[in-house]
Amino acid sequence: MRGGSLACGALLLLSSAVPAAAQARGAPQREGRFRIGPLRVTPRIELRNAGVDSNVFNTTVAAVPDTSVVLRTQLDGYMPVRSRLRLFGSGYTDFNYFRRETTERSTDFGGSGHAEMALGPFVVFGGGGGGQARQRVTIDIDERVLRQEKSAYAGAETRVGSRIVLWGQGSGVVSRYGRTFSSAGDAFRLARGLDRNTLTASTELRLRLSTLTELVGRGEAVEDRFLKQRDAGRVTRSYRVLGGFRFDPLALVSGTLLGGFREIPRSASGSVPPYRGPIFVADTSVPLFGRARLGITGQRDVVFAATGADAREGRLRNTYVSSRVSGLVELGLPLDLRLRAGAGLEEARYILPYTLGARTVRRADHLYSVNASLLRQIGDSLSVGGTATFTRRVSNFATSSYEGYRYGLTAELRP
Repeated sequence: MRGGSLACGALLLLSSAVPAAAQARGAPQREGRFRIGPLRVTPRIELRNAGVDSNVFNTTVAAVPDTSVVLRTQLDGYMPVRSRLRLFGSGYTDFNYFRRETTERSTDFGGSGHAEMALGPFVVFGGGGGGQARQRVTIDIDERVLRQEKSAYAGAETRVGSRIVLWGQGSGVVSRYGRTFSSAGDAFRLARGLDRNTLTASTELRLRLSTLTELVGRGEAVEDRFLKQRDAGRVTRSYRVLGGFRFDPLALVSGTLLGGFREIPRSASGSVPPYRGPIFVADTSVPLFGRARLGITGQRDVVFAATGADAREGRLRNTYVSSRVSGLVELGLPLDLRLRAGAGLEEARYILPYTLGARTVRRADHLYSVNASLLRQIGDSLSVGGTATFTRRVSNFATSSYEGYRYGLTAELRP
């Protein structure tokens, strides 16, 4: 009976969905902890933090502390169908508990599915996903707001000769933002600024330079259609052009490094300000001294702001240039201990000014974070330990600055 429940749950996961970027094509890194016929599944329970949050509402003064618990359950699935078709799936549920601040409690969930099949010289693929969470989704949203998202994608790739791969994909994302915990007026402004449908057409050319390195060129055309706006300005079209390198996991430096530019032309900017400037994407890791590994991630791009621009600009919404970089070191220690330590910096520079008293100011926020976890492995399935995180935001809008820390116990169980 228990095996049948696992099989049904995994099949449901394989039919659910998530954005294309979250799915790595090719063979899975792990084929599954358990096998049920052709189906391979990996269940997981993760206690992300059980301890203290010193600033539940991210306020500048009179910070409110509380005891909080974040628990995640997850199930990953993989199933090959004969020799041509492969199915991947994943689903999770997060339980967020606060002892006194009951309005901050939530149950978040999401799922994803991906399928790919070889058809002659092509590999075709598709999938999609969805989820709902009540979290802080961007640097300029301080409250935990309800966000619902659905997505779908489809595409194909083919090899030209022995060194060139051509890849193309079309995707769509539907984003909805629900109420905040402060007022209905804030909820309406948030939905007016961020509720949208996003369509993206992407193409990529990869040239193999060596057995471990590829040269990558990528182009994207993006259309954002804002749902709470009814005039012609509700549609914004923009473009991304990126180039760089992709390194095999067996290379000394593995991952992806891409740089380029993002353009929102004035003629197609709709109700957001036009923009043209540099962007980048980095997701790399490198081994250190045989016992540790350093991971570096980063991204720079234009993001839609949750707060509208000055009405004198004649626009309904603002944007900001988001630049993020973070590093994480994992180090194996004696006694089956594992140390994880990281730091991050995020900058948000708003393109249109805001009114601050009698002045107009171009808002700029900087978010700093450091974190560390010490875990001990117990057997093959369980790790337990402690974790601590400190976060500080500095803004030229004084009321938008805050700091806080979280610390507590953490554990992960993979049966």
